[in-house]
Amino acid sequence: MGAVLEPLGPKVAGYCPMGCGQTLHLDTKGAVRCFEYHCANNRAVHVLLADAQIDHVVSFTADSWTVKHPLRERLDDQLLGCTLGQKVAEYLDHLDTDSVSRADRPAGTFRAWQSAEDARLAAAPWHLEPIV
Repeated sequence: MGAVLEPLGPKVAGYCPMGCGQTLHLDTKGAVRCFEYHCANNRAVHVLLADAQIDHVVSFTADSWTVKHPLRERLDDQLLGCTLGQKVAEYLDHLDTDSVSRADRPAGTFRAWQSAEDARLAAAPWHLEPIV
């Protein structure tokens, strides 16, 4: 750990997600920030906490796809049991089997969620809604 800047606010329990250690404090505007001098992104905690998107985000391009999981899935290792990536891969494999042209595949960014009722099912369906 390197030099620590003089914090302007109270210490915050927790660790900097950039690997700096227990260097979090509130700044003068109330945002959590790392006061390690060499931190690669001293606003990382603030940015993570300020993200209002609480659902999964799935992005499709012509050649690939990605899933951004919500932070809540880090609790109790829920991320390890998330089925969304598997369901997206199965869906795209199904399109390949049906010879759907790449132009007809989904494109863009979508919010993905399961309803509370669906989540109780063993093979719960995922719902996609375009994010505009």
